[in-house]
Amino acid sequence: MSSLRSSRPTSPMAESCRNWPRASIFAPSCPSCARRWPKPSTPTIPSMPLPSRKSADAHFALSYVLRYAGMLEQSAQECNQARQLDPGNFAFRSCAWSFLEMGKTDRAMDFVHLDAGSEWEAWVTPYVHLAEGNVTEARAAARNMGKVPTYHRDLMEACTAAQPPADLAGIVRENEASVAMEPDPEAWYHVAALMARCGQSEPALRLLKLAVQQNYCAYSALLDDPLLKDLRKDTKFNEVLTAASTCQAVLKEGRQ
Repeated sequence: MSSLRSSRPTSPMAESCRNWPRASIFAPSCPSCARRWPKPSTPTIPSMPLPSRKSADAHFALSYVLRYAGMLEQSAQECNQARQLDPGNFAFRSCAWSFLEMGKTDRAMDFVHLDAGSEWEAWVTPYVHLAEGNVTEARAAARNMGKVPTYHRDLMEACTAAQPPADLAGIVRENEASVAMEPDPEAWYHVAALMARCGQSEPALRLLKLAVQQNYCAYSALLDDPLLKDLRKDTKFNEVLTAASTCQAVLKEGRQ
């Protein structure tokens, strides 16, 4: 089963498209969903239909929406509800990001292990170790990452190396350019967080700004993500945080 899973699209958004809330502003961010649901002019956070609200898939889909809205606490609650109703569903693995960005790395790893042995697990595991502050484990785990460009293995290896490579600036430039070509703004956030942890503030801020502009609000992640600890000291960080707050406010207003 793990070999079949590793061949799936690397974009985490794709795995929940079949259950995606049709009212969600985030449906267009899912490559295979974009063909079905046009992007509305005014973004909103959907409410799940009452008959399906009790299903594990519905909780999981809503957790996705809430994570994109920058509401991690609520997203985590939905993830826990989904897991309680369907404990072994490996599709819930991406809930790991909600917990990682809250600094709850043990719980994040619980969700990562839902897809044990897959390329997806190998991709996310170094991020969890970095969020824990364990660079040595992150360095070791990076060796298991796939070589597909969307995993950005070279950036992870450079950022966890015992000594920064001489071509670090070039690696950062290449990854900033390549991730910006990916359709999912959450991918931009992940690479930005890694760059921030790597001390690459300027490209990290640029990618975070782009992600927020594409409705990946990330407000609570910006406040709590361990990988952004040093970046929060940068005076320009407040500009991104303000934009994320506005992004979230628009979503909440549309839901009322």
